[in-house]
Amino acid sequence: MLTFSRLKSGRIAFLFALIAMPAVLQAQAQQPAAQSPPVAVDASVPAAIDAAVPGAAAPEAKAGATAPVAAEPPSDQNAPGAAAAAAAPAPATTDEATEASDRAIERMKARIQELEARSDVAPDIRDQAIAQLRNALGQLEAASASAAASKRFQDSVQRSAERIAEAKQQLEAAQKDAADADFENRISKLPLAEAQQALDASNASAATIKADLDQLEGRLREMSTRATAAREEQTAERQALDALEGGDETTSSDAHPILADARRAAIAAERRARAAKLNTFEQELISLPARQASATARRDLAALKLDRLTKRIPIIEARVNALQAADTALRQAEADRDARKLAAKHPVLEAYVKDTEIIRQREAEAVRLLDQSKSRFNDIQAELARVRDSKVAAQQVLEIGSIGGEFSELLRTMRNQLPETSRLQRRIADRNQAIVDGRLKRLQAEEARRALTDTENMAERILGLYAQRHGETPPAEVRESLEKLVGARRDLYVQLHDTLVTRISQLAESNAAERDLLNQTTQLRALLNSRLLWLPTSGTIGIGWLDQVRTSFGWILNVEAWQETASTLLSRAAQLPLPTALVLLVFSVLVLFTRKMTRRLATIADTVRRYSSDNYMRTPEAMAITALLSVKTPLLIGYAGWLLTLPPPPPASEFSAAVGAGLLAVAYLLLFLRLIQFISAENGLFSAHFGWSERARAVLHRNVIWLKYTITPIALILGMINVSSAQSVRDGLGRFAFLAGAFAVALFIARIADPRRGVVAERIGTGHPLWAMRMIWYPLISLVPLAIAGIALRGYYDGASQIRDGLLLSVTLIVGAYLIYSVIMRQVLVARRQLEIARALERREQARAKAAALQETEATGELQPAPVVAEPEVDIASISDQTRQLVRLTVFLLLGTTLYFFWREALPSLALLDVPLWQQVITVDGAPRSMPVTVSNVFVALAIGIITLIAARNLPGLLEITALHRLRIEAGTRYAISAVSRYLIAIVGLVFAFRSIGFDWSQVQWIVAALGVGVGFGLQEIVANFISGLIILFERPVRVGDTVTIGNLTGTVSRIHIRATSMTDGENREIIIPNKSLITEKVINWTLTDSITRVTLKIGIAYGTDTLRAQLLILDAVKATPQVLDSPAPSVFFIGFGSKGLEFEVRAFVLQLAHRSAVINDLHVSIERALREKEIAMS
Repeated sequence: MLTFSRLKSGRIAFLFALIAMPAVLQAQAQQPAAQSPPVAVDASVPAAIDAAVPGAAAPEAKAGATAPVAAEPPSDQNAPGAAAAAAAPAPATTDEATEASDRAIERMKARIQELEARSDVAPDIRDQAIAQLRNALGQLEAASASAAASKRFQDSVQRSAERIAEAKQQLEAAQKDAADADFENRISKLPLAEAQQALDASNASAATIKADLDQLEGRLREMSTRATAAREEQTAERQALDALEGGDETTSSDAHPILADARRAAIAAERRARAAKLNTFEQELISLPARQASATARRDLAALKLDRLTKRIPIIEARVNALQAADTALRQAEADRDARKLAAKHPVLEAYVKDTEIIRQREAEAVRLLDQSKSRFNDIQAELARVRDSKVAAQQVLEIGSIGGEFSELLRTMRNQLPETSRLQRRIADRNQAIVDGRLKRLQAEEARRALTDTENMAERILGLYAQRHGETPPAEVRESLEKLVGARRDLYVQLHDTLVTRISQLAESNAAERDLLNQTTQLRALLNSRLLWLPTSGTIGIGWLDQVRTSFGWILNVEAWQETASTLLSRAAQLPLPTALVLLVFSVLVLFTRKMTRRLATIADTVRRYSSDNYMRTPEAMAITALLSVKTPLLIGYAGWLLTLPPPPPASEFSAAVGAGLLAVAYLLLFLRLIQFISAENGLFSAHFGWSERARAVLHRNVIWLKYTITPIALILGMINVSSAQSVRDGLGRFAFLAGAFAVALFIARIADPRRGVVAERIGTGHPLWAMRMIWYPLISLVPLAIAGIALRGYYDGASQIRDGLLLSVTLIVGAYLIYSVIMRQVLVARRQLEIARALERREQARAKAAALQETEATGELQPAPVVAEPEVDIASISDQTRQLVRLTVFLLLGTTLYFFWREALPSLALLDVPLWQQVITVDGAPRSMPVTVSNVFVALAIGIITLIAARNLPGLLEITALHRLRIEAGTRYAISAVSRYLIAIVGLVFAFRSIGFDWSQVQWIVAALGVGVGFGLQEIVANFISGLIILFERPVRVGDTVTIGNLTGTVSRIHIRATSMTDGENREIIIPNKSLITEKVINWTLTDSITRVTLKIGIAYGTDTLRAQLLILDAVKATPQVLDSPAPSVFFIGFGSKGLEFEVRAFVLQLAHRSAVINDLHVSIERALREKEIAMS
């Protein structure tokens, strides 16, 4: 079929070419004597160039000695070659023009060499003149190439008649050979070796002819548009040649003579090159019909040969398969017979034969799979050829420009017949897995064969095992028989190995062809999708349209067709009893539990309204119940539609299949509308879980109900019509139903989006920016369905249907994205409430503990230990806002990306984002491959960057409110985790953003390493602080809220950043400490593990005092001092004799560093008072 279509399309061009051949040959014969005016310039150009070059010989003097080089070049008037140039005869043929060009090239080369050797010319003048002469040499070479091309075009005309006649004779002979009825009989007599040889030769010939055929067809496509392009190029060349006229006079009069002559030579050479190019265009146009006729004849011959081989190869292949199967069956029968004889001799032989039979079955299964793979490969090749032909045909049709309804319907049929991309991808994946399994089995077969190489050794081992188990040694004849069986099994493994190798190769070849098919299918589908949207399928509506509507109503109201559909539905349901029973059971259960599920929704709604009983599982449970309530009716309708769309048996009429498609469309639409209906019910998700107002919920619920009953029959009609082949039904009832559905949807949108009483008014409020623009967006969105209906009425029914389906899917995605966003925010709200409750309870417990400690202090007179300094915690309101921003942006970007990739196939304008900006080299399977980086990649990188920026700012808050507060870790640890996660998000986001625009790590790692070295030297302090900040966050030697001393600075840590740490001292000053100092210097952390610190005082008393009595007085005074801890107990030591008195040291402990100053003051006062009262003098 493929090649016959090519033959049919080529015969017309072939006949036209034969008719045009006499005129072409006559024009070619007369062409040298009737050159066009610009081409005639070629006659005198060679001599003019020679005359302009100083020292060059004229054409007439070529046989003589070379003229001496003059000191100064002659002027144009006195040039010795000027007269010869004027009188030089024009070359009569292209051969003479080629010879003249060759002579001019040689003279120009000689002139350049002479000028390079001259020392009497200034270097700058000589260099400029040589550059001009080299330019002239290039132009002369271009003229020579053009003359050669003209010669080839002339020769092609002379040979075309012979080629066409030869191709015609071969075509007639091939047609007779194709009608050879005895071919199959001759093939049926060939032995296996000759049949296999014939098959290989035929496949090789078919591949060669296919390549030649593709090349010829490509050449013919180029020739079909070459005439226009060649004439445009010829016109441009003629204009450029006309612009060169008078170019000799443009040379400045004060220029150096050598330079001026070189410039004139360059101009003359350019004239010659352009004149030769004009002649080439002329010869190309003259020879074009002849070359087209020749290529068409050869194309038709190649197509006929390929068609003949395509028909004969299956015959030869069937013969080869039959002979191979017979040979395999014969060998297997002989092996079975021999094995049965040997098995009867001894039990060990019988067991070995049984195991060998299992291997034989595996080998037979491998052969069967190999035959299946070959058959599938042929199917892929046929499908690939069909898709390629369809692609070529589609390109040719689309190049026409204005396409009517017949061609647009052809293109739509072509698109509908394309294989599904997902199916092709799935088959490739399955075949890859089969290749992996085959390789493993091949290795196992190879190992098993290698183990059986030594048959005698293997037989001895088997008999030895048998003797150990049964206590007897088989006779010698059993050993010989076993060796034969081992050899037979080894040969069987060899066959299995070879079969597996062949199948793996066949699978790999099939995968390559399938990938090519996938690529061709994707390209053709993209091409058709980009053009079919705006191609008409029918005429605009008129008086005749009403007759079409009336006639098509008779089609859909056909009682007999509906009865046949019902019968088909019942018979197919009876053929599938298990799925039918399962669907009916699920439907019955849903019907029985409808009231119970409705009551459960009301209970969940009441629970959600109370904070104390609300939890994370309430909303997911309500969503699951809503989905079960929504799926009840669509499940039954969708199953009925699926049954009607199944392939036979039993056979179904086109009407039944159309009803099945309509029921599937109804099931999808009904599921969506019922879901919205139950979500917007009184105790549904919108009002009870997502915070909708009662009025907005009621408006949506009420309008969805009437839309559901209105749009369902329309969806059934449109679904049936979309698969109907009756064009009149599509144009009549289809457009009528489309218009009715558009009115219903427009009314629904108008009521829902009403800025005064609709859902939008309740959701956005009067203060929203959209409210100020309501007079713009409200009419636009309300009229969108009617605009699409107008497109259908204008004749673009399929395009309008595609837009309608796309909008419906887009609305579904938008609703789904809104539900996901609302559910996430609902979970965040629950988490926020629980966190607030937990913190409130924690504050309550702290207040109770503080009150109890105060009461105990008042009762005992002893100060109780104060709690450890609490670490600051994140603000709940701020992290809730961060979470909302992050979730909103993420959902919006994912939705926008999904909609873009969906609509890009339908709207060609979106394909502008696929414009490549630069090429990226990647490595695939060890081989470099160039991949374009497009505008869409840049947008993806920007989107990733925006998501990374917002996620780095807001994701720590989401972690805090959803996960970290549940873990039993301190607030400082949670702070460290949040800080580190922020930097990890930034790093990962940047990596993915750069990868999306082609900067892979393998390409920039050396740059990063070099920058790292530079940064290490130039910014080593900043890097050191950065690393130190990470160490602080992980090891936590210092925490927020700790009191630390660094050098002579003491304060409380308030914030820890990645570069520096903030500390507040006793004077309420903010001190910035680089993180490096906290790691490398000596740091005293007063509250790292224990906030209790020791206070040390030195007391001196006069000599002669009773030291024991003084020590006890001081100790009692210390113990009586408030805020001095009993445990560890205070102590007083007599430490020595000072120059002025006896020295004592007081050691007391306080709860925290903030108490030290007050305790020291109180100790001084208490000790002084106690000693003074006992009349003990202090030194």
